[in-house]
Amino acid sequence: MAPRPQKPDPADLPADGMRLFTVAEVSRRLGVSVHYVYDRIRGGDLPYVDLGMGRAKTRVRADHLQQLIDSLTHHTRDAA
Repeated sequence: MAPRPQKPDPADLPADGMRLFTVAEVSRRLGVSVHYVYDRIRGGDLPYVDLGMGRAKTRVRADHLQQLIDSLTHHTRDAA
């Protein structure tokens, strides 16, 4: 029987804002295509972390993703 995977030590987990998502994870969370995510990155709307050469190493911080969501959120006013 294979050993059970150990739970990570909470001290080793990144802070909420420092959680990194792949572009594919961002696209799934937003329900959009990866092309849309890359367009937001190229347009400067979504900051990214470059972990190396190529798109496969592009990551988005959780707090930056939340900032994008907040910037795209519209509130309607109640009719007076």
